[in-house]
This record gives sequence, C-alpha cells and structure tokens, in this order.
Amino acid sequence: MATFGFGGGGGGGGGTPEVKIPYPTLYFDGSSLFSQIGDNSISGTITTDNGKYENGFIDFGETGNPAPAIFASAVNLTGRYTISMWFYKKRTGTDWGSILREGAGGGGTVNYPIISEDSTDNLGVYLNSTTTFYSSGYDMTSLESDSNWIHLAVIANGTNSEFFVNGASVGTASAVVVSSFKELGAYSGSADQTFTEGIDEFAYWQFELSSSQISEIYSSTTKLLDRIT
Repeated sequence: MATFGFGGGGGGGGGTPEVKIPYPTLYFDGSSLFSQIGDNSISGTITTDNGKYENGFIDFGETGNPAPAIFASAVNLTGRYTISMWFYKKRTGTDWGSILREGAGGGGTVNYPIISEDSTDNLGVYLNSTTTFYSSGYDMTSLESDSNWIHLAVIANGTNSEFFVNGASVGTASAVVVSSFKELGAYSGSADQTFTEGIDEFAYWQFELSSSQISEIYSSTTKLLDRIT
C-alpha cells in the first residue's frame, strides 16, 4: 500500500471557528465498517493505513476491480441533502467513476447522486428517469492518481446539485436524486467503474449545508466527529 500524503489544503488553518457543523444523519470515520453516527454499516474493506486524519479508511485497492462498499440499509434521498467525503488517488481510465449509486447487485440503470462521466471525466449526476448524465462542468482528470487526500461534497437543493472540491464550488448539475443510495466507490454490476483507491470521512445530511460549512469541513485540522455541534 502506498504512503499517503496529507496535502490538498485540509488541515491547514483550522477553519473559521464561528462556522458550526451540524450532526450528520450518517457518518463513517474510516476506522470501522459500522457507522459512528446513524444506524448503518457497510460491507467492504477497512485498511489500517493512514487515512485523512487517523489510521483507517475504506480501501478499494491500488489496482483491480473490487466490489463497492455496500450500505446494509439503503439511505433514502428526497432531493435535498448534503454528502461529504475525502478520497485518495482517483483511478484513471475511460469508464464511468461510480462514486455513489442507488441499488446493489447490478442489473439495469439506476440513479447516481455523484458520478464521473466516462467520455469527459466530468463530475455530475445520473438519473434513470431520463437516462441522462447531468454535468457540473468540472473535469476531474487532474485529480487522477493525486497522492493527496481530496475533499468532495455535493449540496442538493431540490432542483440542482452543487459540487465542491477542496472546499470550493466547482459547478452545478441541473438534477437531484429523489430515491436512495446503497453503493459507494464502485459498481457491483461492472468491473470497470472503481472510482478511487480510498474513501474516508463519509458523511450524509438529510438537509442542505451552506457553502461556508463545506469550506469549514475541508479546512478543519480534525476529523468531522470532533467538529460537529
């Protein structure tokens, strides 16, 4: 396993103290298959190597085509939500990057609240109802094989999904998901859609955070569990 960098800006200045981060509905700190907040778990592999802040993260490996981390219980979405995570070494390739996906077990096209497109590597949303990829306009190619931990977040307001990379807004897709998600980091029906080598500090809120709160999560010197109020 590689030696991980701790760059990408997070952990630089401690953030803005007056910006409060509310308790997420669901949170994994990377140390366990069981959630630290919320009643859920995932099937997957937890490594003891360095994560974003502490030892441990959801490990998809440097090569190969692993199964996704599958949530024991599907997480319902209503079109208004916030999702935050850190990832390490985005995989290269020309296929879709299955970051967060509805359903499990393959078979058919379903909704993706967060996905990177195969032909452009753009970040966005995929909806089954229209069989359409809605792009944020942000090209993720420069993040491939990056040896720093990168922060990724999306805020869905019922109509649009605004994406953030390393605390900054990078574009908005004109779609939201109103079903659920169950797979993280790969797609159980395809061997080619692994998104990244590692994911850490995964959190979900069933409401919208502000851009200032996303920036605070990115800038924090400590894990989310130590920052929430």
